[in-house]
Amino acid sequence: FELNKISIKNLDFNFLDTKKNVLSNINFSLKQGDKLGIIGSSGSGKSTILNIICGLLHPSKGEVYFNDKNINVLSGILENRISFISQDCYLLDTNIKKNIAFAIEDDDLDEKKLQEIIKICNLSEFIEQLPEGLNTIIGDKGSKISHGQRQRIGIARALYTNTDILMLDESLNALDYENEEKILKNLFKLKEKKILILVSHRLESLKLCNKLMILENGKIKDFGEKNEILNRNINLQKYFEKNEKN
Repeated sequence: FELNKISIKNLDFNFLDTKKNVLSNINFSLKQGDKLGIIGSSGSGKSTILNIICGLLHPSKGEVYFNDKNINVLSGILENRISFISQDCYLLDTNIKKNIAFAIEDDDLDEKKLQEIIKICNLSEFIEQLPEGLNTIIGDKGSKISHGQRQRIGIARALYTNTDILMLDESLNALDYENEEKILKNLFKLKEKKILILVSHRLESLKLCNKLMILENGKIKDFGEKNEILNRNINLQKYFEKNEKN
C-alpha cells in the first residue's frame, strides 16, 4: 500500500525496570512529503520516538498507525518502509559498493542509481581519490575511513533501499556544516514524496523542515508548521533568522 500518513496517538513509554515515563501523552501526525525536525535536549525522548515508529520499541500505552493500520498489531507492515540512520552506522568489512548496495548481488546492482546516490551524499570526490574506487575495502565497522565518510555511506545505503520513511538521528554530526547542508538539500529534493524525520543538535540543520517538534522532559511542548512554531518561540525564531543570514 502507499503510505500517506503516520499517526501517533496517546503514546506513553517507559522501560520495564522504571515507573517514570520517558514519553508521556505523545500525539502528532505526519503526511506524505512532510519533513519534521525534532528539537530537544539530551534525554528528552527524541531517539525513543524514532525507535517506536521503527517498531524497535513498543509503547507502554497508545498506538502508532501507518495510514489506518496499527503497526503494533500488524508488524509486517514495517517491512521495507523505514530507513533509520544513526550517528554510528554499522558497516561491513568489505568494499564501499557492497556497503551501499547492502545484500544486493552484483548482477542485480543498478549502477546508474548507485552513481546518483553517491553524488547526493557528496561522496564522489572521496571515492575518485581512492586507487580502488568503489572497490576499496573500508575495514571492520569502517575503521579505514573517517567518521564523516562512514555516515555518508550509511545514508547512501538508506537511499539505495528507497523506503517511504527516512529517519536521521544525528547522522551527519561528524560533518562540517557546509557539507551537512549540501547533503540535506539533496535529500530534501530527492524525498519530496517521502516522510523525513531529522534529529540534530545543530538547530540550523532543521531550517529546511516544514514542521518542527519541541520535546521537553518526554512531552511535546510544541508541534506544527515551522513558521507557526517560530512565531510562538521568539528565541528560536531569532536563532533561525541569524543563521539564515550567515
